[in-house]
Amino acid sequence: MLTRSTLGAIDNKFEYTSRRIEPTLHKILATMLLLLVVLLTVSCNKDDDKATAPVSNQVTKEYKVAVIYPLERHNGHMQEALAWAVQTLQTAQSTFDTAVSIQIEWYDEDKEDLEQLADDLRLRPDIMAVIGPLSSEHVSTVGNVLKRTKKTLIAPCATSAELIREFSEKRFFWALVESDVTQCEILLSRAKSMGAKSVSLLVCDNAYGKTFVDWFAFQATELGLQIKGLYPYEGRGDIAAAIEEAFGQEKQLLVCVPSDVEDAGIILKYRDAHMSESPYLLFSDAAYSPNLLEGDIPSEFCEGITPSVDPTSAFEIAYRVHFMRELEPDIAQYYDALILSALAICNIDAGRFNNMFESIKDIVATKNDDGSKRTRQYIWGDEGIYLLIKELRKGSNPYNIIGATGPLDFDSELMSTVVHSVYAHWMVYNRQFITLNYLSSDGSHRTEASLASWNWAATVNQWFEEEPENVFSYPALQGNWALLVAASESWKNYRHQADVLSIYQILKANGYDDDHIILIMKDDIANNPQNPHPGQVLNYNNVNLYTDVHIDYNLDDIQADDIELILSGQSSSRLPTVINASGSDNVLVFWSGHGEQGSMLMAERGEENGLTTDRMTHLLTTMRTRQCYRKMLWLIETCYSGSIGLASEMDNYPGVLMLTAASPFETSKASGKVDGIYRTNRFTELLTNTITTNPNITYRNLYYALSTQTVGSHVMMYNANHFDNIVNASPNEFLFPVGQ
Repeated sequence: MLTRSTLGAIDNKFEYTSRRIEPTLHKILATMLLLLVVLLTVSCNKDDDKATAPVSNQVTKEYKVAVIYPLERHNGHMQEALAWAVQTLQTAQSTFDTAVSIQIEWYDEDKEDLEQLADDLRLRPDIMAVIGPLSSEHVSTVGNVLKRTKKTLIAPCATSAELIREFSEKRFFWALVESDVTQCEILLSRAKSMGAKSVSLLVCDNAYGKTFVDWFAFQATELGLQIKGLYPYEGRGDIAAAIEEAFGQEKQLLVCVPSDVEDAGIILKYRDAHMSESPYLLFSDAAYSPNLLEGDIPSEFCEGITPSVDPTSAFEIAYRVHFMRELEPDIAQYYDALILSALAICNIDAGRFNNMFESIKDIVATKNDDGSKRTRQYIWGDEGIYLLIKELRKGSNPYNIIGATGPLDFDSELMSTVVHSVYAHWMVYNRQFITLNYLSSDGSHRTEASLASWNWAATVNQWFEEEPENVFSYPALQGNWALLVAASESWKNYRHQADVLSIYQILKANGYDDDHIILIMKDDIANNPQNPHPGQVLNYNNVNLYTDVHIDYNLDDIQADDIELILSGQSSSRLPTVINASGSDNVLVFWSGHGEQGSMLMAERGEENGLTTDRMTHLLTTMRTRQCYRKMLWLIETCYSGSIGLASEMDNYPGVLMLTAASPFETSKASGKVDGIYRTNRFTELLTNTITTNPNITYRNLYYALSTQTVGSHVMMYNANHFDNIVNASPNEFLFPVGQ
């Protein structure tokens, strides 16, 4: 039989802290006392003038809400829970002369054509809001349709950060759980507190998994964890290969982010068959489903994190008392979504607002118009709902609401996602889910704070010698050359061409002539039909970068191997313009685009057709052999750019320095979103700001300026020990040309 001691013995260097998993009498009594306190508190807030009997001739007005959910997941329990919410709303209004009645239209997430359904719902004026679907991928599908008419969409459980990025500015979308940036951080904090020294990520390559891919390496590095690898899989067809590779490389702790519970089952079966070789597994919320306990899935002692009900709200106890069963996943989140929709409808019905977005915004505000704080009020029970609706009818709202899942406090700027969520740290024991403890990103509300508070500042930097051992000697500088590559295409990738043009304009302003700059880009942005500023490419400060631009090659006409030919001065009829640098010239390369581990991509041609690590090594060797540079500086703005930067350290290339936007395991981060697109990347934004305001900054200080302010990835510097004394030398030797 599989035991926790067996799991702990997988690696004797990996301590697993034992926990008591049996509920104690003290905990039960404390929980019951908490419920009593909450109920008494609410009752004490009851107005003395409230009628004691329902109104017999009450006039009701019906409003409809659509709910999308995989209906067979809880055998009808979700429908029963939301019927309870509707009844609670009716009870809260029983003493009013008029009342709002909520009618739910149910749609099965697993059976509907979601795109067609969303198109039907967005055109129906009788549907006030859409709640769901459950999964992030399905919310993306529905949201992309509903945004056309700004039909209100409330996502109770979807957690992909891509949804916030895509919909937050459209004024129709509300997410009731923090994005998976927080869940990823809490998972890694658990790994750290459990004694892990190294971690890896096994992840589905979809909208849900992307957030974990984007943030895993950055957060692990911040926590001092060694990263063994990222192992994405695209679908069920290649999950087995990803599992085998991950288990082969990681021996301590593997964070598993499956697409669904079926994938989780496949991972657990592999663990069961290879127990002696298995790392400890820690699952994301995708595994938390009743289906994990069914069939032949070896789920015993499976462990993970999931968004949870707030343990202080007493909702879980009330649910248990009402239905005589345990609270299942997703129910509290959907309950809050329906109550929030209903209160917003009551707000509209009271004549205070005429659209759902503004009405919800008023309901969830934490402050009054005069700046004073609103009073906290639970709104999942009938008393709290009664008090709030009564105030709405008076034309005011003094309350800051707390739902079943906790405070419904939203980001003050975007007003689209909650800023506090509670997570349950769960384990399967005796074929049941048990909660080991509760966690949150801020430690409030009697939950355990995550190990590292999120302060948006990198704390793990490379360290460089004040007095390097190597002595550097270079010939006198005679000339400067630059190669600028925007390696992507299409409107959605606006930022890559904008970044390259930013560097281009800086070089031109500093004295470079076009004969010494080779510019490669698709040039499909300035005159793109989607461009609201025809003929312009704007940076994050609204400065037009598309002025007096000389493009040498269209991206379509350049292959990855051509980069070596251009940099090494090997011209031809197809490549007439090349860099004719000698051993007395400095060469600057700036590259902005997409990347995979081991490859800087070129357009949509696949990682094998990009500037791979092997191609980079060959390129650097060729340039060193042909003496094509005095010094060469690479500035690389791609995801996983550190994997390319490592190539410069493979064979001690003297005079070469690489500064990358991310480590080998991290994605770089976009910035400056305007008109629905990003105008820059965070690394490049900071780079251009820094070198223009302080052109004499040293390499070391430039690195520190970028590394401490680039959020979401770790800026890396490669081959510094074979380049120069970076404490004293400055990149202005590349930015300001000589001999032109």
